[in-house]
Amino acid sequence: MEKPMMSQGMSVHAANFIKAEASLVWKSWINTFRLNVTNGEEKAWLEKIQTSPRTLLRVSYSKESASDTEFAISKDSLLLLSRQVLMSTVQPPEAPKGHAKSDSIFKKKDEEDNLRAKLKRSYVRHRPELEAAAGELRKIPSDKTKRTAQPAFAPSSASGGSHKDKKKSDGIPAGRSAQLLDYARLQERVNALQKKFEKANPKAMKEIEKFGALPVKQEPNSGIRIYNLFNGIGVNIKPFASGNMRVPIVGNGTVVVEIVSLGGRATESPAAKGACDVAAMGLEDFVAAEYDSTGELRVDKEIFPMKIFQRASNIRSSEDAKPIERVGLPGPPAPPQMLCDREFLRIKATLSSACVKSGPDAPEVPCDTSALNHEEMLGILSDMRLKMMPMYNTRSIRRAYSNVLSAKMEEKRESNPRQVIKTAAVNNILKARFPSDHRMRRVEPSDIRSLNPETLSRWVREQFDPDRIEINVVGDIDVKIILEPLQLIFGTLIKRPANSKRVGYDVYSEADVQHFTRAWGSSDSKTGCHLIDDNVERAFPMLMVPAQDGISFRGGEMRQIVTAMIEKQLWRNLRMDEGLTYFVGKHAFHSVLFPGFGYRTVDWGSGKYNARDPASDPLNVEFSVSKAKDALGKDRIIAKDMFQIVMKSIEGHYKTHLQNIEEWFGILRGMSLKLPKAFESNGLKEPTLKDIDEGAVMEGLKAVTYQKYKQWMDSHVPDKSSQTAVFVVETMDKKENAKYEMTKSIDCMA
Repeated sequence: MEKPMMSQGMSVHAANFIKAEASLVWKSWINTFRLNVTNGEEKAWLEKIQTSPRTLLRVSYSKESASDTEFAISKDSLLLLSRQVLMSTVQPPEAPKGHAKSDSIFKKKDEEDNLRAKLKRSYVRHRPELEAAAGELRKIPSDKTKRTAQPAFAPSSASGGSHKDKKKSDGIPAGRSAQLLDYARLQERVNALQKKFEKANPKAMKEIEKFGALPVKQEPNSGIRIYNLFNGIGVNIKPFASGNMRVPIVGNGTVVVEIVSLGGRATESPAAKGACDVAAMGLEDFVAAEYDSTGELRVDKEIFPMKIFQRASNIRSSEDAKPIERVGLPGPPAPPQMLCDREFLRIKATLSSACVKSGPDAPEVPCDTSALNHEEMLGILSDMRLKMMPMYNTRSIRRAYSNVLSAKMEEKRESNPRQVIKTAAVNNILKARFPSDHRMRRVEPSDIRSLNPETLSRWVREQFDPDRIEINVVGDIDVKIILEPLQLIFGTLIKRPANSKRVGYDVYSEADVQHFTRAWGSSDSKTGCHLIDDNVERAFPMLMVPAQDGISFRGGEMRQIVTAMIEKQLWRNLRMDEGLTYFVGKHAFHSVLFPGFGYRTVDWGSGKYNARDPASDPLNVEFSVSKAKDALGKDRIIAKDMFQIVMKSIEGHYKTHLQNIEEWFGILRGMSLKLPKAFESNGLKEPTLKDIDEGAVMEGLKAVTYQKYKQWMDSHVPDKSSQTAVFVVETMDKKENAKYEMTKSIDCMA
């Protein structure tokens, strides 16, 4: 809550953080919602939440007048609450005078002085005697455990914990042992899915019992393995030192997990513009877990405030032990983060970090991965699931607006021409080429200002439906150790009804195929801006060329080869032969949602040295652009002798980069994602975005011959140099001294 809402007496109770926080929530509600409630049941509801502030998060609304929902309130009251919450964020009311009934929670209550009541706050205050008692308590099997013979994926701390126990807690539900998800309910669902699966396919069920999930494919050279969870989510795993390649060669205890959703910014409807960027800022006020789809909020979901979520997450990622005490043991985890891309939305977390050596000159100590803390691992995976269902409010939008505005102002203060090229050129070119497509421009503060919090919340949630996500794991871990908790946490995700309406575009809907088609124009374009700078008479052109390679994302090694060959030809044309620049930057984008759409960009610097046409082209802009067009057009296929040299450098590149975890995530991404409907409609019939064979990178490189390279270039990288777009940044002391008309009228800092 906002600071002005805190009463003076609250500071007395600051030491008891959880209770003080709960009381503050209730006081602010009493102060904000001066309701004239006449309904007897709603009065009872208000009385109830005074002594159990956590139930504030479980308010539900039922359209049926005769609802049996415990905390159901009428539509009028719900609208009144929502309206006054909005008003209070703009004009915080005065602090309440007098005594609030919720202060009674600070008083000692005999019935609360028991083990289970203390366990609900175990992650806030650790006491050895309490943890010892909790350990004994966990040894007692629950009735549900006695009734089932199926293997349990849940940890020991999940014993008990029916969803009805939520009523007793004002923080973490009782019996959860500092974990937010109700593992008992998840285990019930796993058991039901196991029975159903065993009845339909007993042989496959034996494989699941062996590995933790259903094996699908395995690539022997890279060691990549693909599994399916009960609800069909694909899991792509790359264990360290696996396969014939045995890379990464060092098992250092690191384990990283990534949940990938196909869509990203490309699925934003006009009403959801900016949703992807805001999601990556981590500004949600609540997160939720969905256990069922009965339609009754109190039964289906649990909602947690971000303060509790972040506190639990920080404790799991903290490390109190001295480095010398954990030599050879995996390090602490890191909390999940949301990452926004053009066509992907990802949640990434570190389950364990690298083992510590005893010193830089000390002998190598084996990393004991068996010492991995499974309770912490399960907690991090639970946090990743909770991040899938964020809940935003107007405060989230205000903070996002401030962040975008600050980033915009920071760009205006940028004086490095190359940085201006990177931030402004691509955006300006694409916006000019596709003026009616809001997804082709960057998010602006005005987009955030008009973004509805409910639209934002719904957009993020629908990105992580089980039918459009995959899970990638890279690290030093046994397959079954990671698959069992993944089955519990993500194999139980609820599938969205087929007829449910989405706020964003659906990559798997026939009706939305129209939103995933793009075509380049047939003409050239030239634009630019000027930058007032002390180092004058310099030009920084960027050339963009369409890359019409509709299935290039299914040829990973060839895509890398083509990029390296083109880069070599650009360097030859711009630097070696003509001496026009000291650097050449390049970038390529190949869409996995828009058939046949992609582009390549190249940027460089030019000046007045050895100007070929001092009168009309004093800074060699036109001449250097023509040479870059040749490299991307008629000269794009390099000679055979140069091909052999570049291939050696590519092999060296991969031998180094395949020791890196991030490189493997780039390889895995897409191996379990279904092909979008737009590609199916375009005639491409493939089950997934990528084949598992693309994991055998070194073998793929060795199989590429010069003849195969030429055939690929002719088929997938045709000469498109007549459809280019150019953007130029020119430096000068004042705009009147601009050498080119295309840069004179527009200030880069405007």
